[in-house]
Amino acid sequence: MPKQQWSAFERGVTPIPVDFISLLVRQFQLMSGDRVLEIGCGEGHLARALAIHVAHVDAVDERAARLARARAFNNSPKIRYIESRVQEFALRGRYDLVISLEAFHLIDDQANELRRLVSELVLGGSLCVAWVEFFWEAGLFESFADVFSRLGVEWGSNANLAVVDLERLTATGAPEFELEYGVRYVDVPERLSLVQIANYMSSTSKAEALSRLSKARLRRAMLRRFRQASVPEEIAGSSRYVAEFARTHADG
Repeated sequence: MPKQQWSAFERGVTPIPVDFISLLVRQFQLMSGDRVLEIGCGEGHLARALAIHVAHVDAVDERAARLARARAFNNSPKIRYIESRVQEFALRGRYDLVISLEAFHLIDDQANELRRLVSELVLGGSLCVAWVEFFWEAGLFESFADVFSRLGVEWGSNANLAVVDLERLTATGAPEFELEYGVRYVDVPERLSLVQIANYMSSTSKAEALSRLSKARLRRAMLRRFRQASVPEEIAGSSRYVAEFARTHADG
């Protein structure tokens, strides 16, 4: 039997809509000479989209398999893929933008790491923590959190684990920097099947500790719970792509 080919979303990869890339390019005024650092690049979808607009992207991830997939998709000379935990990554020059999409919450000591990252921004550079508020998360939260719990994984009290209070963290970890804060977002219409959502949930960081067999059980159990709750097999709505950022003053 041929191996099942899942979409990037089903492999746990956050979608990168064109409208969100346009928002980032406008907000951070990305130019052809800029340097970008992406933290938690995964399969490189965001890095490749940003590389079109800038001179260079350092894309860091500690998962070798995802970096191998990133290079296989398109090993652009403008992107340097680096296998490392972000805390152990030796910063290589100053950046116009440091960005993390749905990954910064996985860092252990976020406040101290923020200080290190902010210190490597150029004057007027930005640090951006981005996440997605999927249209289906709130409605399905009780169901998928319970299924995870039954397999010994506690999800927590919030459906979205990637939300970060950037201003509070930088006030704690980098109080010596004068920063301007802001939030921008774009709403993107999406349509997904329950199978796609179950596959995505079984590929998130919360499921990484599970065996392949347990992940398969997780997917089946989620589908049963969704269907028991009479959720349609295909659902549609608008997901919100959020970019929260701290910007250094251009005049120092």
